[in-house]
Amino acid sequence: MSLSSISPVGLAVTQLQARVRGHQLLEAAGNGDSFKVKLLLARGEDVNATDKYGRTALYIAAKAGKTEVVEELVKAGADVNVTNKYGVTALHNAVGRDHLEIVKLLLVNRANINATDKHGRTALYIAAKAGKTEVVEELVKAGADVDVNVTNIYGMTALHGAANIGFADIVKALVIAGANLNTTDKYGRTALYIAAQAGKTEVVEALVSAGAELNTRDVHGMTALNWAIANGHTKIVETLVKEGAELTTTDVHGITALQIAIFEGHYIHVKNAIEEGKKELIAQLGALEHEHVWGEKSTDKLAALCKENSTKNDHIDVLNKPDLQRYIWGFNNKPSLRLKKARQYSAEAATKIQAMARGNLVRKKNKALNQKSK
Repeated sequence: MSLSSISPVGLAVTQLQARVRGHQLLEAAGNGDSFKVKLLLARGEDVNATDKYGRTALYIAAKAGKTEVVEELVKAGADVNVTNKYGVTALHNAVGRDHLEIVKLLLVNRANINATDKHGRTALYIAAKAGKTEVVEELVKAGADVDVNVTNIYGMTALHGAANIGFADIVKALVIAGANLNTTDKYGRTALYIAAQAGKTEVVEALVSAGAELNTRDVHGMTALNWAIANGHTKIVETLVKEGAELTTTDVHGITALQIAIFEGHYIHVKNAIEEGKKELIAQLGALEHEHVWGEKSTDKLAALCKENSTKNDHIDVLNKPDLQRYIWGFNNKPSLRLKKARQYSAEAATKIQAMARGNLVRKKNKALNQKSK
């Protein structure tokens, strides 16, 4: 009998019965009743039937962690990439709830690993922010895009999400997988910035060790150090200063990090952390080959200016002589250069040379590690 030969009332009843059976399939899937799922499928139920929210039996079973049911539905040809009305897939559900075996099943059956929901979140982002380390590792192994030109609606990557909550192991896994350390969200914040702001010390240390940029500014001109100081995270302040973070950068209102510390009532603690960080950086840089501390009797005009700026601006007073010579080349050949320009030039030199000195330190550490591994 064709549908066209059925009366309107009969058709409505038939459709209602189909919906009821479809809902029975979804209910059985959610309850983990694999026997009933098999029975309903054997009767010809639509394996991809949805409820009013766009959820399929597979979606519900994956969310509930019903591995055996997921296996049956996949065997029956369930579409692994169907989304609910919010763009959420079965894979999104499984990763967020740490259902590792279901994640593996879905990936083997060609679930779209980089699919995004309506908020722009991928499975990797969801797992990273939820602290599901094994799931993150499985997704990375399966080829998940660790940067995903795919970011959430705020421009945040999986690395941002993990850094914000403080999941250091996941941060390290993403770094090893090649995540871009310096990607910024729509507000100009890097993962390091977010971790420093949130007081996640272990994450900050992991990102700094991996070579994250220290002085990136957000849309308001704030840096990771500014926020660490503002929130009184003294251990993070010490770490950032030790690695050479700039103390004199100002936000869009011209306020420095130390002024923020005074305003927030953290000045004494922050000042002590800064001093400890500076001492350690000076000790580390001073141990490098060919490093020179300028003496009081130096006759080099630019050297004197750089020293003056390093003192005023809290730049480290230990600079590499060959690098200094590179920057002062041409200065002595421009006798008409005004003092104002010289001061500006020297301030830039001090900052750049300090960065080079940090680079030298990193190279020396890597060289020592390579020799040790041999």
